Amino acid sequence: VIIKQSLEGAPFEKMSIKKSDRTRAYLKIGDGCESSCAYCIIKKARGPIRSKPLREVISEARALVENGYREIVLTAIEISAYGKDLEGTDLADLINEMERIDGLERIRLGSVDPAMLKKPFIDRIAGCKKLCPHFHLSIQSGCDRTLNRMRRKYNTEMISEGVRLLRQAFEDVCFSCDVIVGFPGETKEEFEQSARFVSKLGLLHAHVFAFSPRKGTEACDMPDQVSKQEKSERSAFMSSLCDKERDALLEGYVGRVMPVLFEEMRDGVCYGHTPNFIEVALPCARDLRGSTLSLRLEENRNGVMYASLPEELS
Repeated sequence: VIIKQSLEGAPFEKMSIKKSDRTRAYLKIGDGCESSCAYCIIKKARGPIRSKPLREVISEARALVENGYREIVLTAIEISAYGKDLEGTDLADLINEMERIDGLERIRLGSVDPAMLKKPFIDRIAGCKKLCPHFHLSIQSGCDRTLNRMRRKYNTEMISEGVRLLRQAFEDVCFSCDVIVGFPGETKEEFEQSARFVSKLGLLHAHVFAFSPRKGTEACDMPDQVSKQEKSERSAFMSSLCDKERDALLEGYVGRVMPVLFEEMRDGVCYGHTPNFIEVALPCARDLRGSTLSLRLEENRNGVMYASLPEELS
């Protein structure tokens, strides 16, 4: 039996996390979506925007810090829409409030819609010292014609301008992205245009997805579906291209000293991330989870920067 129930007017579903064995906590600040992307069913499944009230977010964040978390990632289905159903509150307000939480080292944002990366918003968050200079952009394509068919709310010019403004506002800022290949109607020329655009962004990571049709979405019934083989080939090409750009970016960090917050330990190696989300590995007998050390980055091994053990810990 399938029960259909409207989520219109529903409040934010209360849920929280206080403690686990991890260093980084994911704090959900909103549910629902206001976009109408041709490939996505989320808006129908999760309903309209429902934001967790700002004071509840701050209270939960303080509890997380008190229980040992040093980094909090703000997440939502559409994080840019946070506060649109609240009075006088938006995402920039929330970030600035979290900046004041004692003991919190890092604030990180989940997936960001490029449409939100306008100067007024960036100006309001630029002074937040705890906000990590890493932005995961939900790009989906580097071709304007494809973005139009996807019904995204931005184009490549807006993406480029947002990246430019963030580079001006944040030192050592890094970017990652989601990108879809083989969207219905994507020609070889459109794919090549998308690949050229994505490769010029200088990404740290790229999550490449071959388009997968979902029943109930507009894209599922679009003409000119791309073959499975062609999607696989495009995915491999895009991933390889982005890996080369990642390696070129990381080469510029060899010899740099960066703060690393350690999150896990496996087989005698501690792993953590810099504020701009470079993954760092440190061979070490001690369990450093939850601690932050300034380390010299020495070698890129398949996207992970290896660092040497400081003398005081050897």
